[in-house]
This record gives sequence, C-alpha cells and structure tokens, in this order.
Amino acid sequence: MPFGQPLIHKVTLNSTNTFLKHLAGKGVPEGTLVWADSQTGGRGRYGREWHSPKGNLYASLLLKPLKRSDESIPQISLLAGIAMAETLEKVFHRNFPHPQIGLKWPNDIYLNRKKCGGLLCEIEPIHRDEPCVIAGLGLNVNCRTFPPALSHATSLSAETGKKFDLSHLLLEWCSIFQELYEIWQREGFASSQK
Repeated sequence: MPFGQPLIHKVTLNSTNTFLKHLAGKGVPEGTLVWADSQTGGRGRYGREWHSPKGNLYASLLLKPLKRSDESIPQISLLAGIAMAETLEKVFHRNFPHPQIGLKWPNDIYLNRKKCGGLLCEIEPIHRDEPCVIAGLGLNVNCRTFPPALSHATSLSAETGKKFDLSHLLLEWCSIFQELYEIWQREGFASSQK
C-alpha cells in the first residue's frame, strides 16, 4: 500500500505521533499517515517542546519493518531525513537554485545553515511479533516569524518569500521515503542511499 494511505487529516492534535500510536494499537496498516494543521503538544527529541503553529507541516507515518533486525531499526530516522532532503532539493530545484540543505544526526533538518525541521522516530511494541515505528515530521514551511528562543530557526517561506503547498510537500516526502524504505527492507541501509 502506498505511504500516505490512509491519510488522516486533523485541524489540531496534541501530537501526531501520539495520535498515530493510538491508531497503531487498533491495527491500522503500514503507511497510515496522520497530518495536523497544528499541534498543542508537539515534541522533539528528549520530550522537548516543538513549536507547532498553523502554516507548517506536522505529520506522522506508521511503519512495520518486519524484514529488518532490531539493531537496524534506528536507521529509519536517517531514511526519513534523506527523503526530506531529497524532497526539498526537488522543490527548490524547480523554483530556487542552490539551496543549502543539510541533515544533522539524528533528527535535524537544516536549510541555509538554519534549522527548519526535525524528525522524531519512536519504536512502539504494539504487538510482540509486530514492532511498529512512528516516523514523525515537523517542518517549518509557511510561517516566517519565530519566538525569540528560536532565533536559529527558519522556514521554506522565510528563505524564499514564497508560500508552499503543504500537501504537495507531504506526498512528495512519502513517495521518496517509501522508495528508500523498500530498498532498505530488501537490501539494507548501504543500498538505500542514492
């Protein structure tokens, strides 16, 4: 089934990761995507608050990597990051040449040397024989102002002066992520790097 199907879109959630964990416990299929316009309790690594106003992208994708060992599961975070870097390269290549897109292990996404997003991958032992991974994404897209504590942050719109289609970005990320994920499932991490 394609990543992003089913797609569950909500106006506001506490956290897309938390909501998807609840759905995973009810047996929704791999590829289920939860997308919220805003989050009231968005979080990053170590439970840090993730500023989540409307206009940015907040989503979580359910994965069930049955064909890989437990030791390789953390590689999913890298796959998700590579998929987002490739998504941004595609979007910017069409409109704005030569962006500086970078990833900082384990979960930060950078644009022109400023943080524009993050990933939060969480392993959920929903069923003993079916471990699940929730791959959460927060990307600053159309907001151009940030709280003083986030002076190091940026967004796609702040860097370009343009507004971006959130659904297009999200579906592009899902498509690229699925391609990398399927290669990883078959052949491992080294083969999934293009």
